[in-house]
Amino acid sequence: MESVVTDGLIVVMVVSILLSFFVDRAACRYFCKEGAAASLTNLVKIRMIRRDPSICNSCGICDRVCPMWIDVSKKDVVRDTACISCMKCVQKCPVDALKVE
Repeated sequence: MESVVTDGLIVVMVVSILLSFFVDRAACRYFCKEGAAASLTNLVKIRMIRRDPSICNSCGICDRVCPMWIDVSKKDVVRDTACISCMKCVQKCPVDALKVE
């Protein structure tokens, strides 16, 4: 029984390491139970990141700086379960089209 558990953990670790070469934060996205629980809270946040399409010039900087690969430039409200609220998109927006409200 002990070797089965050990083998299972080794497989999970190897898969996680291999995924990390191709996917940013692979362990957090696919294996972490705390990350899964936190992602559910993203659907009911009090303060949301909102994009003002009348100001946005569609430069795509917000998409490129997002560590979770969210297409911020295509959303009016960032309500994505992958969002970790790092605010990099808000900080890097050159025209201040993104606001936290």
